[in-house]
Amino acid sequence: MQFRKRTAILLIIFIGLLTYWGTVQNNFILGDDEDQIVNHEQVHSVKNIPKFFLGSTYYSKERNESYGLFYRPLMLTTYSLLHAAFGPNPAMFHLFQLALHIGNTIIIFIFLSLFFPLIASLLISLIFLVHSMNSETVLLSSNLQDILFFFFGSLSLLILAANKDKQLNWKKITIFSICILLSVFSKETGLLFGFISIAYAFLFSKKNIIRIAISVSIAAMCLFIFRFFIAQIGFGISIFSPIAHASFYQRMLNMPSIIARYINTFIFPSSLQSAQFWLEEKITL
Repeated sequence: MQFRKRTAILLIIFIGLLTYWGTVQNNFILGDDEDQIVNHEQVHSVKNIPKFFLGSTYYSKERNESYGLFYRPLMLTTYSLLHAAFGPNPAMFHLFQLALHIGNTIIIFIFLSLFFPLIASLLISLIFLVHSMNSETVLLSSNLQDILFFFFGSLSLLILAANKDKQLNWKKITIFSICILLSVFSKETGLLFGFISIAYAFLFSKKNIIRIAISVSIAAMCLFIFRFFIAQIGFGISIFSPIAHASFYQRMLNMPSIIARYINTFIFPSSLQSAQFWLEEKITL
C-alpha cells in the first residue's frame, strides 16, 4: 500500500512537470505581475517585509506608500524572498509557483486517500493538477496568493483529517494554527478552511472541536486587527467589475449564470478568461 501511494505521488510530480514545464521560461505578464513584482520597489528588499503587513499589495513610488483593496502580506513576503534569492528572474518565480501547485495536488491526493480508494483519489487529484481552470493560478505570478492560501489551508485540514480519531496534541494543534494563520495572511479566503475545519471537527472529531475553534478564532481576529486597524484597508469597491457595484438583488440574480458558467467551463473549458465583466440585468431562461 505504501509503495502504491509513493508511486502515485511520483506520478503526480511527473505529470505536473510534464504539463507546465514549457511555461517556466515565460516572462512576467503585463499588468499585476509588473505592478506587484517588477515595479514594486519594496519587494526588492527583504528589509521591507515588516511593511507588507502594514498596507496593501500595490506601491506608489511617488508617494512612497502602498495602496489597494487587498491584504496579502505573505504573498509580498514570498516575492521578496524569491527576489532576494534569484533576482528579477521570472523563471524562478514560475518554478516556485509550479512546485506549490504540485504540492497542493499531493496534499489533495493524501487527503482523499484517507476516505477513498487510491485510484479514485489519484484520478481526482490529477484533474485538479492539469485542469485548465487552474492554469491562471499556476502561470500568473500575481496569483501566487491563491496557491499559497490553498497550500496552508489544505495542509491544516489534512492535519485534522489524519488525526480525526484522536485528540491533537499541542505540537499538532500549534502547526494547525500556524497553517490557518498563514492561509488567511495569504488571502482572506483562507478563513473558509477554518470554517471547514470547525465543521469537520464537529461532525467527525468532536474531541478537537474546542481547540480547532479557538485556533480559527485567533486567526480570524489577527486578520481583522491587521487588515482593518493596522493596515487600515477597508472593503472598497472595484472600479472595473460591474458586479462590485450591483445591488444584493442583482447579485442573487446573477448566481445561476455564475454557477452555470463554472460547471460549463469545468466540463468543456474552451474559452478561458482572466476577468469577466458581464452582468445579468433581468431574469431570462
